[in-house]
Amino acid sequence: MSAIEYTNDGFRLSLEPLEIEGRTSSIAFSIEIELKTKPDDNPLSQSMKFNYPHVWIETDELDRFEKELSQIQEATLRDMSDYVLFAVRGSDASTELEINPRDERMSSSAANINSILLLAPRVKKGLANTFKEYPKWW
Repeated sequence: MSAIEYTNDGFRLSLEPLEIEGRTSSIAFSIEIELKTKPDDNPLSQSMKFNYPHVWIETDELDRFEKELSQIQEATLRDMSDYVLFAVRGSDASTELEINPRDERMSSSAANINSILLLAPRVKKGLANTFKEYPKWW
């Protein structure tokens, strides 16, 4: 099985399949989200890497996410516990990717990293094409 992978201008999203569960029609993925930037006129660079090492996602959820990427302004990907892993919001000016958004079911005392990445406007469409072109066996 190959990974679902998208890269663009220092941004990379990868969903690497680890296991398949036929009874629940779900796939365990290792998900990596990475951003590296270095503006031409600035000696400073930025980098960020976020990893979900083992998360289960139903195939119906992958299909729903793919449809949302193509059809509406905001697409969210959820695990089998219905937690949002990340959300992609698109506009004419930019694409916003929110990682690990705050959820009402999370403990207020739990450690939580939440990040919002501002990306090029074409990223949402590129992600939609990547998910659409992924060879599905389900």
